[in-house]
Amino acid sequence: MVKSCKNGPERFEQERKDAIEAVITSAPEHLQKRLRGIQWRVDIERSRASNPLSSAIRLNKMMMDFAWSDKGFPLIASLCREVCVITKHMEEELSLLPKK
Repeated sequence: MVKSCKNGPERFEQERKDAIEAVITSAPEHLQKRLRGIQWRVDIERSRASNPLSSAIRLNKMMMDFAWSDKGFPLIASLCREVCVITKHMEEELSLLPKK
């Protein structure tokens, strides 16, 4: 990835955008608008940064501000519960497969 960035930064940027779009479009439809809004905020923060380190610091601050907000922890807890339920369901499904 670093090599492709050094060899063709424009191509790397397009591949990055394509990968982000693929993730957003593969998400459930009811989440896509929110994901696009988050990506817009990420893009704005990146454009305000003077260099890659500044960009990383800005994005880290943005994530930490959300995590410590009134909405952050309840949402994170909810997502963790959802992942646990999905994982348990997957384990049950896998246990039904024939053993080799």
